[in-house]
Amino acid sequence: MGILENVRDLAELVKKTGDIEFYRKIVALEGEVIELTRQNRLLETKVAELDQKLTVQASLSFEAPFWWQEGDDTPFCPSCWELKRQAIHVVYKFSNAEFTRWDCSVCKTIYAPKLGKARKPPDPTRPNRNTVPRGGAWT
Repeated sequence: MGILENVRDLAELVKKTGDIEFYRKIVALEGEVIELTRQNRLLETKVAELDQKLTVQASLSFEAPFWWQEGDDTPFCPSCWELKRQAIHVVYKFSNAEFTRWDCSVCKTIYAPKLGKARKPPDPTRPNRNTVPRGGAWT
């Protein structure tokens, strides 16, 4: 039985005794417990989000001009990561003799590093994995 259920049981017992002032205080206490429970849930959610961001941050490494995650062929947008700590995949567009083009679908930045300055682009014959993850960006 949780604290909220205990307070509600106590309120019912006090209500049966007929002490109105005591009952009002118990009801006020119940409201405070509900608010504390809500705040606790918000804090737990925030901690989980921060833990996830730290996990992502620990797994990223910078190889100019992008952030890369081990085992992932698609780089992350440096602008989104460095400004907002959002790990957003950039989308491979094409390569030519001079550069490779990648676009960020969130901040709309276009990256065109010269060949040799960035990792080799993915094989265009493979299925397209260079999109923002399902459900939107990682946060």
